[in-house]
Amino acid sequence: MFHLFLGSAQKPVLVIPRGHTEGVTTIAFSPDGQYLISGSRDRTAIIWDTSGHQIKSFKHELQVKNVRFSSDGNSVYTTSSDSRINTAKIIDDSLHSMYKHGEFISAVSFYDKKRQMAISNEVNGALDLRDFDGKLIKGLQQAQSITSISFSVDGQFIITGSKDQKLVLWNLVNLTKKTFPINGVAGHSNVITQVCLSKDGKFALSSSKDKTAILWNLDGTIRRRINHNVAILACDISINNQIVTASEDGVVKIWGSSQQVKEISFQAHTLSINAVCFAPDGNSFLTASNDNTICQWDLNGRLIRRYSGHLKPISFTHFINDSSENILSMSNDATASIWNNADYTYHSFKIQHSKNPPLVAIPSVSKFFIAGGDRGEFGFWKSNGNHLKLDSKIDSNETLKSLQFRNQVTSIELSPDGRSILTGHLSNGGAQLSDIRGRVLKIYKQPEAIGSAVFSTSGKFIATVGFTENVIYIFDTSISERPVHKFEIPSKVNCLAYLSDSILFTGNKNGLVQMWNVVSGKLLGIYGTPDGEMINALSVSMNQQFLATGNNAGIIKIWNLLDGSSKELFGHSSKVLSVHFSRVRASESELLISGSVDGTTKIWNRVTGKEVLTLFSIDSLDWAVVAPDGLFDASPGAMELMYYTVGLEVVELDQLKSSFYQPGLLRIKIGHEKLQPVVTTNINSLDLSNKFKAEIIENHINVFFEQDANGSKKISLFVGEKEVDSNINPEGLLEVKNVDLLKYSKYFLEDTNYIYLVSYNKDESLHSQAYPLVYIYSSGSKSGSGEINTNEPVSFKGLPDLYALVVGTSKYSGEITKLVFPDKDAESMALGLKAVGNRLFNHVFLSLLTTASQNADSISSRNNIEKILKDFAIKAKAKDVLLVYFSGHGSTFAENGKPQFYYLTKDVTTSDLSNQDVRNKFTISSNDLSAWLTAIPARKQVLIFDACHSGEVISSLESSARDISPSKIVALDRLKDRSGTFILTGSAADKVSFESSQYGQGLLTYTLLQGMRGLALTEDKRVDVAKLFGHAKDRVPVLAESINKVQIPIISYPKGGGSFDIGLVDTILDIPEVKSKPVFAKSKIQSKSFGDPKKIVAGFSNYFGQFTAQGANAELIYTEYDGYPNAYSIQGNYEVVDNELRLEFKLFKGDDPVNNEVMKVTSQSPPYLDLYEKAFGKIENLIKP
Repeated sequence: MFHLFLGSAQKPVLVIPRGHTEGVTTIAFSPDGQYLISGSRDRTAIIWDTSGHQIKSFKHELQVKNVRFSSDGNSVYTTSSDSRINTAKIIDDSLHSMYKHGEFISAVSFYDKKRQMAISNEVNGALDLRDFDGKLIKGLQQAQSITSISFSVDGQFIITGSKDQKLVLWNLVNLTKKTFPINGVAGHSNVITQVCLSKDGKFALSSSKDKTAILWNLDGTIRRRINHNVAILACDISINNQIVTASEDGVVKIWGSSQQVKEISFQAHTLSINAVCFAPDGNSFLTASNDNTICQWDLNGRLIRRYSGHLKPISFTHFINDSSENILSMSNDATASIWNNADYTYHSFKIQHSKNPPLVAIPSVSKFFIAGGDRGEFGFWKSNGNHLKLDSKIDSNETLKSLQFRNQVTSIELSPDGRSILTGHLSNGGAQLSDIRGRVLKIYKQPEAIGSAVFSTSGKFIATVGFTENVIYIFDTSISERPVHKFEIPSKVNCLAYLSDSILFTGNKNGLVQMWNVVSGKLLGIYGTPDGEMINALSVSMNQQFLATGNNAGIIKIWNLLDGSSKELFGHSSKVLSVHFSRVRASESELLISGSVDGTTKIWNRVTGKEVLTLFSIDSLDWAVVAPDGLFDASPGAMELMYYTVGLEVVELDQLKSSFYQPGLLRIKIGHEKLQPVVTTNINSLDLSNKFKAEIIENHINVFFEQDANGSKKISLFVGEKEVDSNINPEGLLEVKNVDLLKYSKYFLEDTNYIYLVSYNKDESLHSQAYPLVYIYSSGSKSGSGEINTNEPVSFKGLPDLYALVVGTSKYSGEITKLVFPDKDAESMALGLKAVGNRLFNHVFLSLLTTASQNADSISSRNNIEKILKDFAIKAKAKDVLLVYFSGHGSTFAENGKPQFYYLTKDVTTSDLSNQDVRNKFTISSNDLSAWLTAIPARKQVLIFDACHSGEVISSLESSARDISPSKIVALDRLKDRSGTFILTGSAADKVSFESSQYGQGLLTYTLLQGMRGLALTEDKRVDVAKLFGHAKDRVPVLAESINKVQIPIISYPKGGGSFDIGLVDTILDIPEVKSKPVFAKSKIQSKSFGDPKKIVAGFSNYFGQFTAQGANAELIYTEYDGYPNAYSIQGNYEVVDNELRLEFKLFKGDDPVNNEVMKVTSQSPPYLDLYEKAFGKIENLIKP
């Protein structure tokens, strides 16, 4: 079957996944299983690819109730709470309304092969069968309102579930119906929540609020019933008749049509699950929850992927000072984020004492703000984000402290001069005026809780409104606590804003903005239309000529108060909760800032109405700034999350980064930087990859480019995640026919294989998203010529084998610093892999290479590493597992502008990696590994680097290149994506931190081995790669922190790669338990005549270093890192009398002596070798781990 043309005719869109910001209500897979669509209460439907990329989002007027793909996968259908049924081509950017139902839609199902849909309403049991134009085909009737509808695969039947606890199976050919349950069968006892029919037409499935799900035979009898602890809200049945049900408590149960199928139950989400959906192949399923996420699970209940965003709803935004240099945004989880344009810094911190969105107030003149929670405790912060501590002084010469209000606070505002605080309260209805120190000045009592309270422009007057009453109270702060004016308005008010001391705007819940004379109570003007979206925010410009509003539909309006004209600003995908004008009076440079539930802060040009920038606050460290023209600035962590989409294709950020990355973008765009950004590529005219379609006929691939395709016709072929052919179209043809798949047979598994094709643009700098094809392979397949393929594996039967190469390099030639742990670590890792692997695999083929070996074939040289991996390429089969482990020195070097990772072998003599001969002969580059690993047929591959970056090796490199994180080193990222390899890196910052482990092993190796011993096993005692790597990622930083060092492992999975096992622990393993050992730091000894002429410190270092060389079996560990916490050290002085060296010393642990005893030892003649043994004999009984 032909798929959609893949290519890049559309404008690329930069994506920072925001996900859903409210509960996810509905989900569906595309027919080919490559995409999914989700709908949410946040009024959006999102298309995702199965790698977790958010591809595009469709905005709705109200919450999304139902989503589906068309049968050809080219369109989507959605239903929303406004009873609209919508559709869009998946390449479109907006929805089109197909039909608006007269009543509120309670359930809908689509059968697009006949362009039909079944619709029910909440009023009665009517069931309408309509065409896609909304024309009624048939009207059917049931007793009560229908809650769920599902078509059969052939479209001849509809099954419904309803509030009367019954199922009805309709035959659409003869309009007959069958009602479940039949007489004498106990069905559901509460409302049915969902129904569906099995793909083979044998069963019906229903779930109910009565806590049960029932699998029905189509004669109305029950085949199987299952129970949950609470109401079951969702169910689905797979192509293989596997069943999944999900309930309000977030629990999922997997079961089958037979009683013999074991039930699997697990906690999938913390909140209610609203929808479930099987993948087309039946091997996985989705769950959608009120926790705002979608999860994909395998049939054993293991998480495959979580689909979610990285943004939180923004409840408050503001320019902090007059020059707009500082920007504040506040998210619903009480996180404050400040962009400081003066010094290009980003600062994010948590506001304490707040369960609900935090309350914030900013005065007009002072450079500080107040923030706190509904419980009444507030703190002060400077405009740069630094906390104003107790008794700190600000430019107002006031002494500020944190404030505590007795009653729950509903609103807070600072007076224009920053000297008074106005708070609205929930209990004991009223508003309170306090000074900046928190001393109460006045209490303005009112009959109900305060919804909003604001100062007038001069600060002389206060306006308040309650949550429910439509009464505005006006108070004069200079006189009594009684209102000076009071008037009632016809609609409920959500927010207030003063234009002047006498004119007030009300933002109403019906979508109107009204302007009032507060003295007379007279209505002066109306802005907007009634029955619109609720107004959440108001702001008046500094020159008092413009009014900005933000509403529930995500629309911002700017009104010209002089002529009544307005302009709408579109860009937010959800409710706008905050709008504020900048404090620049010059209208031509006036900016507007807005914050939305969609998790973004946007800056707009007030004059043009155009979006200037979008700000993303991801977490305490990571942020991004994006311009409409494609330019962006972002933290390194944020860049790991970002990518471009073109239609349904994903273009990785690195492919376009050089053209659109603009440091300092925020400062440039809002006018604080005169330097103009240099754009090297026009985002509207990018040369992207050619579009193509492909098919598999028998054992051959055919590829067809569009007729107008030009430039590169290169097509790379991947089997699974492994690139097996860099170009199957070397002649650059428009049609590539009969590419024989059997020549790649060594990479195939018996039965189903997933093949992916990738195309490139003219200069091959950009590539397309992978084009998926499914290939069923059998080892008995014949080639097109009728000959048996000689590359065919002998057999795929039986258990897989494990091929493991374990490499440790401690000793180096020339100037390279030698290491202690790598050889021993490699030996320990080899023992561990054998121990766990022998219980799972048919055979374990393990090769150990170290510099400790006396056998030339077992030394960790480049030639030996290459020889073994090439031997694996001949022997391994697709079903096998490959694991490669490196311990030793690693480094990076940019060759032709592209950074590569290099593992240094024993023969390296210099740290100068600019020497090409050194790189070619004595290192293993990431390109080398990519080629060697790709050639190995094993589909499951693991690569582990426990690499030390010593200062001597990388002193000539940029500091930013010292981290071998796959997300930051393009070379390793390429290796991962070309070879389909799971990568774990645990590089220490330097030699000292690498060797400073009280366990006698590198921290990463130690953690992995302990995980294999039992700390990171699955419930059934298997060593799962993802679980083991996750254990290392969590544990290593904790262990490194104990020595005041930083070491953070980085995990990188190939796109679409699921986890797998590398061992089984069903018996006591021969992996020694490594315990903590006493650590000795560098001695502090000098001659009584000062200095250390006899080099006694170096002598002790050599002596203790001999212990460390035993690795995990050592009695103690020696480190030259004198900052190691609580390390032992020898401290004292010596003198030489007639060639006899006399040493006096104490044993210290950390900064404190172990005891007060001064110990004395002597040695008769240089080099005083017995001195160290004698000294150790004195202290041996005093040291403890």
